Amino acid sequence: MKKYLSEFIFGTALLHTVVGLLLGWEQIRAIASGGFFNAIDPHFDRMAIFWFLSYGFLLCVIGGIVRVMQQSAVPLPSWLSWVFWAMAIPSVILMPVSGFWLLFPIGWLAYPDRTEVSVSGAI
Repeated sequence: MKKYLSEFIFGTALLHTVVGLLLGWEQIRAIASGGFFNAIDPHFDRMAIFWFLSYGFLLCVIGGIVRVMQQSAVPLPSWLSWVFWAMAIPSVILMPVSGFWLLFPIGWLAYPDRTEVSVSGAI
């Protein structure tokens, strides 16, 4: 596991959330003017910004988990890097002009080194 993985994930989450707030400000205002409760469905633009901001929050949570694991010297599971790459490939194909390209370096940083061995002995 590379040293700056959690910081890179946090940075990506922050960038994602800031872009979402800037580009989705009108939809956020519409949700607020609708009283928040049940103010999203059936408006596709409101659903899109909700899920966009939720993804940024989820990345922040993943970054926090990675940071705790790094500080505790617990190796990340090797499949985590493959999950990021599996998300990146179809996403970049479907939306090449997007931030999904950032999932590739996250997957690379999450890939375990040969010297890292988990507690159970499996990587």
